[in-house]
Amino acid sequence: MPDWRVSLKEHHEGCITLAEFFKNQARLEKNRTNGEEMVLAGPAREGLGLLQGLLLCGHCGRALTVRYFGNGGIYPCYPCNWLRREGLASRDGMSFRCDRLDAAIAEEVRKALQPAELELALAALEALESRDQTLLRQGQMRLERAEYEAALAERRYQEVDPSQRLVASTLERRWNDALLHLENLKEQAAEFRRQEARVATPEQKAKVLALAKDLPRVWHAPTTQAKDRKRMLRLLIKDITVEKPPYPKQLLAHIRWQGGGAL
Repeated sequence: MPDWRVSLKEHHEGCITLAEFFKNQARLEKNRTNGEEMVLAGPAREGLGLLQGLLLCGHCGRALTVRYFGNGGIYPCYPCNWLRREGLASRDGMSFRCDRLDAAIAEEVRKALQPAELELALAALEALESRDQTLLRQGQMRLERAEYEAALAERRYQEVDPSQRLVASTLERRWNDALLHLENLKEQAAEFRRQEARVATPEQKAKVLALAKDLPRVWHAPTTQAKDRKRMLRLLIKDITVEKPPYPKQLLAHIRWQGGGAL
């Protein structure tokens, strides 16, 4: 698309909207497993590798894959095989078993979902809601002021003597500027309403806190499949960068949460 010389958006009625098309393209790109430019992608799949699709190599920055060993693939490991795959090395850059890292990450997720932590998050959400309401009231006051000034400019223009062409032209320009300013404030207000934090009702907050208490039971339930656990992790974790420090048999993992925090 960057190479297109002409682009006439919405020129013909389509089966889907342009926004839906781009959303579908983004999802298809994430589901690819062979893209050279891709770092992390792909939906949650079957298999015992809990962190499949979430790990990044701390040395080359590329995604770690999953490889299964043993009868029935019961011993998964996470290798960084980019150099070997490109013919630049005869062995993987790093490779380690899944079990210990998976257990450590699952424990960190459990800690992050403690009710006390969620209560702090809900308190922060309430603070954001209060801030948004304040900004919304200020924006509404500016909008009312702009409407008054536009109406005043229109009234002055309508009352001027038509023979006073220079005065009429000046008043018309001021009226037009007031209308443009009013339209700009309306667009800003509409954009703010689309971006403002959603208000959480007391019932919704109670459900969130109850979910934090029920999550360990759901996580360890025998009916919960590995694919479901991976989906739960993806709701909380954006990616995990793994490094091998100089100390033997140790890994250093940096978790980047979906909210932007790091650990």
